[in-house]
Amino acid sequence: MLLYTPAYDPYHCSFRILSILIEIYPAPLEKEKLSILDAYLAIPALLNELKCPQSLIRKRNKVRPKPSPYNQYYDAQKLFEKISRIQDSVLRNLASINLISLEKLHDNIVLLNIEKIEDTLQEAIDSTHSIKPDIFEFLTHDLSTIDLLGPTGLKKRSGLMEYRYDLS
Repeated sequence: MLLYTPAYDPYHCSFRILSILIEIYPAPLEKEKLSILDAYLAIPALLNELKCPQSLIRKRNKVRPKPSPYNQYYDAQKLFEKISRIQDSVLRNLASINLISLEKLHDNIVLLNIEKIEDTLQEAIDSTHSIKPDIFEFLTHDLSTIDLLGPTGLKKRSGLMEYRYDLS
């Protein structure tokens, strides 16, 4: 039986990553933070495990999906590992066609080259924001402002990545 999951589709991943980068432009984004945001956009059910700051709990509860007995992800870290390999490949590809800065990517920073985004791509991205506007806004305007590292950082709060050995 063949199943399609957008989370593992490199083209869908490219589209999600560009959507996030366009929304937060001109700010650069740490590669690891972008990976976490993209994982939440690809699989919103992961938001159920997110330990939000007190100020964001109400917003998170509003956008997170209700748990489904048919869509159980038993190991979020392994799921994230699979997605992150695809994300790495997509980021290298986006850098090779100059949609993001290759120099910054070497420093684990993702910076969009907005002048390289064609109007048709911009229109397609704008039209998809209406599909999940609450989740997208929560990720790009609220969650993206949380520091990546430290005892209250996004890596620790998400539980998707190792954080204990990071220097904060």
